Amino acid sequence: MGPIHEKLNIPPQVDSIEIKGILEVGQTVTGIYICNDPDGDPLGQATLRWLRNGIPIPSATSGNYKLRLEDLDTRITFEVTPISQTGVKRGKAKASLPTQPIKRYRPR
Repeated sequence: MGPIHEKLNIPPQVDSIEIKGILEVGQTVTGIYICNDPDGDPLGQATLRWLRNGIPIPSATSGNYKLRLEDLDTRITFEVTPISQTGVKRGKAKASLPTQPIKRYRPR
């Protein structure tokens, strides 16, 4: 008999994460991320959320976030929890680096 090959059953992971956009009230920023599953399990829909000074922003759970007046002078973070369709289904959440403080809108 040959060797037995078993899946390691490693959870999915976030490889990279960042925020793109203009950091001014009224502008929309986008969370960019890449997930993978080391076991090759197919990925599901990741759980997304935005945080203001480390506190989750209610209903901010998509890949885009429109900066509001209450974000002025705060730091925004984007967090992703990777999900797999099979094997270990939930990976560890990973957050972007916080933004610089959000500024007032400046007409261009």
